[in-house]
Amino acid sequence: GTTYSIKSSLWQTVFTCDSRNIKEVLATSFENFEIPQIRVNAISTLLGVGIFNVNGQMWSHARALLRSSFSSKDKNELVSSLENHFQAFLNHIPRGGKTEIDLQPLYFSLTMDFATEFLTSRSARMLDKTQDQDKQDKHARFFDDYSTCSEELIKKISLGPLQVFRYNRAAEQAKKRVFQYMDDFIDEALEG
Repeated sequence: GTTYSIKSSLWQTVFTCDSRNIKEVLATSFENFEIPQIRVNAISTLLGVGIFNVNGQMWSHARALLRSSFSSKDKNELVSSLENHFQAFLNHIPRGGKTEIDLQPLYFSLTMDFATEFLTSRSARMLDKTQDQDKQDKHARFFDDYSTCSEELIKKISLGPLQVFRYNRAAEQAKKRVFQYMDDFIDEALEG
């Protein structure tokens, strides 16, 4: 089915891909679906405190801030922006019969380019082929570091309450570089 649960000896997890259930959990009845402390703890190690790992009034406040961003944007501008980034994405798809390509970094770059433009009015331009090699290398490093952090996050969540015993030095170093990348991006956006 589209919704199922897995119960371990210590906790139960519910999975769904049913859009009605997702809407119910994330919008209509969020107050009835508190994020478990196991997930809050794991996500906090990567993202700090934010909309992905808070409950109650803090979540309502964070959602209200994001909702105002969505409602103040012109829908046609959003579609146009996404189309521009998608065309840049397509420029990375090989032509001439080559059939093997790793799409994951391209989808990540597409998401980052659109999200940064949406949230800061300035795109990270990760898909821009005209950027100098240093910028391209910096973006590639960010993707690798973010992937390392995401994988570590999944491992911590899967450990449940035992996650407090897990330490991954490489993930901690990657997290510092991710934070530095974002700090640099924000500083550049504020200056420009």
